[in-house]
Amino acid sequence: MRLSIRTISRLQMGLWVMFFFLMVPSISQGQGNKRLLLTFRSKLALQQTSPYGNTSLTITSEGYAYLLPAANKTFSGSGSLSATLVFTYPLTGAAHITPLKGEGSFQVEGKLKGKNLLFWFKPGQIPCKGTMTINAPAPLGTTTQAYVDNFDPRMLAPGEPGGWEIELKEKTSKTVSYDKYAPISGQTTFTLANAELWRIGVEGVETDGLKPPIKNQRLKGAQKELPISVTFKWTLAGEFVTLGKGAGQEYYDGNVMWATLTRTLNFKAEDLYRCTKFPCKEDRDINEIVGVTLEGKISGGKIKLTWPEFHPVECILCEPRKSYLGKIPYRQKFGTIEFTSRISSEEIPLQDGSIINGSVMDWMKYRIRLEKVK
Repeated sequence: MRLSIRTISRLQMGLWVMFFFLMVPSISQGQGNKRLLLTFRSKLALQQTSPYGNTSLTITSEGYAYLLPAANKTFSGSGSLSATLVFTYPLTGAAHITPLKGEGSFQVEGKLKGKNLLFWFKPGQIPCKGTMTINAPAPLGTTTQAYVDNFDPRMLAPGEPGGWEIELKEKTSKTVSYDKYAPISGQTTFTLANAELWRIGVEGVETDGLKPPIKNQRLKGAQKELPISVTFKWTLAGEFVTLGKGAGQEYYDGNVMWATLTRTLNFKAEDLYRCTKFPCKEDRDINEIVGVTLEGKISGGKIKLTWPEFHPVECILCEPRKSYLGKIPYRQKFGTIEFTSRISSEEIPLQDGSIINGSVMDWMKYRIRLEKVK
């Protein structure tokens, strides 16, 4: 399971998009470029006593956290994890709990200790949900109800004066054992890497001018056809994270953070026909792609991002304004099918401030800009 990068509010991203396309300097917060990514996978076992007898609990979890440098050689940050709790009861049949699943955020703290990072997770509660079935003798019988148990991230990395140490070098891993923390047993593998946060912005237009014109033999003069088209204007923004530097740099994860789309009807004979939009069952809301994963690949110092496919449509109804033109309306469905696939084909130099200007003849133009968050 790959967990997405940190969330940013729509308002913050909206402001960034506005400034981004005005080409002003970065609005990032200037926390330095030493951003660390801590990921982990864990499997723990815990023996406990319940009203139904001795119970085994297996906890599997995985997650990530970003750590940013603070004062006095300390680090702090937040992350997200998913956890699954599996209970095993004695073979009495008295009770059964389905696997409990939960996702949530947690806080991590750290400090430099020689050439190592000493880190620990702060206490928290992540609700894991499922159902419990209790088998009781008559007249009570069998009952099933919702069941919630909280998982504390601190279990994975107990705090000071404890904590775990991991070497501060590029992409290093450490597996820790919990045998001394009876009755807990098991292992967690932590991986630490230098991480860079990037933002990408796209603006562009695509015009569907391939649909047939409005034809009417009653039109006066030599012109018996009226050209009509629709232009779609895109604004997209995303964030992604890379690990490492130079030839070893690799893509970690990314998301679409912002998406807007406007449609403009291109028609110059409004005195002859009144054109309005009518509902299309194929029409979709561009916000559907916000939060969708951005797949990426780095090769030769360039990055290629795969944007989610989105094919907007616009249905237009045009009715004659003049009585001599008759009453036959013009109906047409305009749309685009190439914009997101076209920008996904671009290989962008992985450098702060990189700009790509592209076009397809006279019906598609776009501009892509990359920004490294400082």
